[in-house]
Amino acid sequence: MRGFAQMETDIGERLPDIAVPARATTPELPLAISIGEDGGGAMLEILRTVSTGVAQSEPVHVLYRVDARGLVRSTGRDDVVVLPGVTRMQVRVNAGGFWLDSGVVNPSAVRPFVRAGAIEIAVSDRDGTRYVKVIAL
Repeated sequence: MRGFAQMETDIGERLPDIAVPARATTPELPLAISIGEDGGGAMLEILRTVSTGVAQSEPVHVLYRVDARGLVRSTGRDDVVVLPGVTRMQVRVNAGGFWLDSGVVNPSAVRPFVRAGAIEIAVSDRDGTRYVKVIAL
């Protein structure tokens, strides 16, 4: 539960679109969130703010990915295993009433012209147990 809570905090404290430079990302996602492929699973990148003092903050890249240890949260300064034993992460977004596998390029797929309202993160462990969290955007 703590791993999903950290993801929810990172997504909730993402930079607003106006503070993020234009970048190639999934069009239905906020600019501070991107999803990519990593060895058959998904990677989730979030640009968020971190307080550095009174009324001061700085942007930080947070990357969630799966490696041999489990689900890892990287900030560029350090890596922390937030969910040990995870072997796969999948991410989908809900936009326009449809669940879309994000980060997968499929030119024939019909994409909605609306912003996503939620993101679904699913992780699986070595025993095949699957845990899912839906986070509102």
